[in-house]
Amino acid sequence: MIMTSSRRFSTQSLAAAVACSLLLTACGGGSSSDNSAAAAPTPAPAPAPTPAPTPAPTPAPTPAPTPAPTPAPTPAPTPAPTPAPTHAPTPAPTPAPTPAPTPAPTPAPTPAPTPAPTPAPTPAPTPAPTPAPPPAASSTAAVCLDLAFFNTSTRWEITTRSTSGATVIDTKTEYQVEAPAPFAGATTTPVKFTSTVLAGIGAGSIVNGRSYSVVNSQDVLNYGTVTTSTTFGVAITTTITQTPAAILRYSLGVGESFTQTYSSATTGTPFPVPASSVTRTQTFLGFEDVTVPAGTFAGACKWQFVEGGTTTTTWNTRSGLPLRSTSAGSEMVLIGGSINGGALR
Repeated sequence: MIMTSSRRFSTQSLAAAVACSLLLTACGGGSSSDNSAAAAPTPAPAPAPTPAPTPAPTPAPTPAPTPAPTPAPTPAPTPAPTPAPTHAPTPAPTPAPTPAPTPAPTPAPTPAPTPAPTPAPTPAPTPAPTPAPPPAASSTAAVCLDLAFFNTSTRWEITTRSTSGATVIDTKTEYQVEAPAPFAGATTTPVKFTSTVLAGIGAGSIVNGRSYSVVNSQDVLNYGTVTTSTTFGVAITTTITQTPAAILRYSLGVGESFTQTYSSATTGTPFPVPASSVTRTQTFLGFEDVTVPAGTFAGACKWQFVEGGTTTTTWNTRSGLPLRSTSAGSEMVLIGGSINGGALR
């Protein structure tokens, strides 16, 4: 910024009073006297011998002295009127010359501040899952089924830890909902998955597959699964078909059970696996808070399954993802996961 400083000059005019001096002219008069000498008296003539008396002459009269003229008084000079002093005209102030503006010094350019190095962004912590509020005691298992979860392109992943005696296996599984496709005579919603053993027995082994289900507002009907596993470089594709479809019933109230028998056939194995009949009883036990390594989940849906003499208790999120399961001598817990890159729900 250039700053210009201007000065104001004030001009003071002086009225020069020209005084006219009064010139008095004094006229002086002298007095003169005109003295005429008095005539000397004529001496009396020496007496002549006395003649016959001659009559004395009548003396001439002595003239009266002429008085000296009284000088006329000299009139006092009339003083010349003192002229009123003529005021010298106040000269118009000579405007002070406008000083040429002193150019403001060009400021030295301010050096651009050296930008502070941008700190490496701190990775956002995995958000803790927002616990769902516990439903009312009279709610049914319908609140445990999230139909939006089965929209095409929904993605989620979970990492679980399974413990059986001294054996611990960590497994990461990624899921993605795909467009409807036929399977076993039904139009199903395929869910693609890839399961990788991270630690423990079989570490590094990968299983790819698809599970085929029909989802409605009351039930999830699973028709079967196709898997391809790779172990020691050998890929094996296995198809499991369930007839009729195995049902997970979400219309159950707390304490209610549903029992179903279906056939499970397995094909594609290196050795034949005979079809088996499966009878399963499913009981909805209500809602319970669960704490696992992935966090605390309020109001998780609690189920019990009895199949082939084995009782398994599971706690799932409201979306149906497994949080924990226990059975005789074994346990599985959720270590972490996400849904569409966000928190589990």
